[in-house]
Amino acid sequence: MVLQRQRYWRYAMKKSYEDQIDELKEIISRIENGDAGLDESLALYERGIAIIQSCQKILEEAELKVTELQG
Repeated sequence: MVLQRQRYWRYAMKKSYEDQIDELKEIISRIENGDAGLDESLALYERGIAIIQSCQKILEEAELKVTELQG
């Protein structure tokens, strides 16, 4: 499971912030609508957490760039 998470993390980091947010919305919709069974819901939840962490990192890096540009 840890190896799968690491692979997804690397994959998620290659996607744009907007693409990741779109994927996260899709994951949330599938879980809320009950479109996935328990095992799939847990896997989707874990993917969602990885996406959130990736997006947080992107936002932190953007904030740092803005701070640096403001001098």
